[in-house]
Amino acid sequence: MEETKISKLAEALYASSVVCDLTLPWSSGPAEGRAEALAGVVRAGIDFVSLTMGTDFSTMGDALRLIAAERARIAASAHLAFVETVDDIAQAKAQGKLAIGFHFQGAGPLANEIELIPVFYQLGLRHMILAYNKRNTFADGCYEANDGGLSRLGMRAVAELNRVGMIADCTHLSYRSTMQIIDMSTAPVMFSHSNAAALVPSFRNIKDDQIVACARRGGIIGVCGAGKFLNPDQSSTVAGLADHIRHIGDLVGNGHAALGLDSLYYPEVFYKLYAERKDSYPADVPPPPWNYFDLGQLRYLPDALLDRGFTEEDVRGVLGGNFLRLARAVWKPAAEAWPIHKF
Repeated sequence: MEETKISKLAEALYASSVVCDLTLPWSSGPAEGRAEALAGVVRAGIDFVSLTMGTDFSTMGDALRLIAAERARIAASAHLAFVETVDDIAQAKAQGKLAIGFHFQGAGPLANEIELIPVFYQLGLRHMILAYNKRNTFADGCYEANDGGLSRLGMRAVAELNRVGMIADCTHLSYRSTMQIIDMSTAPVMFSHSNAAALVPSFRNIKDDQIVACARRGGIIGVCGAGKFLNPDQSSTVAGLADHIRHIGDLVGNGHAALGLDSLYYPEVFYKLYAERKDSYPADVPPPPWNYFDLGQLRYLPDALLDRGFTEEDVRGVLGGNFLRLARAVWKPAAEAWPIHKF
């Protein structure tokens, strides 16, 4: 452990806050490990977690089958709650249940059809990344040599995300793609699991002007716990999280940081995928094994933030309040997602 003791104040803050993790990779992992992964989230005292239901490597069928399986898991459980609204998250915490939401890391499941965005919104998707590291028909990812930004299809997709109330997520996208989305979006956007390039230079981390642009429009940055993007020595630590959160706060104020811990329950499987997908992961990513954040260490974060000058209100915001504010501003009733046409 990084800390041998948790202060009474930090313990109380953690227990009373709505703790939200915006990114738990799911779609590439084996089914047999999922129940234990969710049990680990519960043991960590996390109240809301968003599961990846598909990536650029997923087909529409892949995503639908996974959504069906996870909706069935939630419906059958007395300890899980499906999330459609912000109030669902608060209600789940009050009932002692883990609130679960869905997202995509890449537009593969759309099969280039933006008309499917309201369908997936109805099924529970509440944020979406258009491309994962490399170029697709919607946008350029952060590992492309030439940054062309959004395509026309990508621009239409952003408009449709805004219309239905799904948060546009800029993580994994190229610099130009992110700045175009922030500029054209009529709603605040977020980086669900991105760290500051000023602290750890990497193709995956974001520049200070991206952080400023996102926050200026009311958005948030979820700090990622993957060691290769968190600390220069590639360790995954509470102190590293707190340092990136402090950097974001120094730039734009303490109301724009959140948590997107990106903790894998299937590292060995992912190492194999990394080896197979040569165009998706660049040379500045060190070879496996990698360090992923231990969710059990999250309880030590409040003390680390208090030590860095954050107020109690600031800490509550980082733990989940800042994300809940964004979600309340962007999410819309699912019944309103269908477009109205005059025939």
